[in-house]
Amino acid sequence: MSRQQFIATAIKDVISRKGYDHQELKGEITAAITEAWDHLVKTRQILLDEKFAGAEVYKIGPKGREALKAARRNHAEGTWKLVKESLHSKLRQDVWNAYARCEYETAVFNAMKAVEVAVRDAAGLNEQQWTNIVEFIRKPTEIAKSLGCEWPASKGRWEGLKGYRAQMEAAHAIMAKIAH
Repeated sequence: MSRQQFIATAIKDVISRKGYDHQELKGEITAAITEAWDHLVKTRQILLDEKFAGAEVYKIGPKGREALKAARRNHAEGTWKLVKESLHSKLRQDVWNAYARCEYETAVFNAMKAVEVAVRDAAGLNEQQWTNIVEFIRKPTEIAKSLGCEWPASKGRWEGLKGYRAQMEAAHAIMAKIAH
């Protein structure tokens, strides 16, 4: 890629990003990208490619490859430290193992399962009580009926026999019944 192609492509990329008004800064953006290119050439991170004699075609040099490797290594180490240390000790290994293998859905699932178990244990609930609470949240009318309780269908108001307040009080009573 030539210097001119690189600078033009980089400017177009920066200016076309959504959410920002870069057109007014085009001169400053151009100067910054040009300065960065010149620095890469000066420090021999990019070199003229001898295969294209007489043409302005550049390639990444040994120093540039080493800089890329170092940047990737630093990023990976920074990610490891930031993510792994920010996880709670009870979540850390299972979640981190899945995350490190780029199995993000599994990592999130493992984290949520561990949180669910921790909440259940902290509340002193057994597996069946927890399942009943989860089912009540999913299907309140059916579960309330199976427990011999009434579930008021809210009519969009706070007061009254079918209001949100009655629903909240019924939910409290049903949860207490499940937990004891």
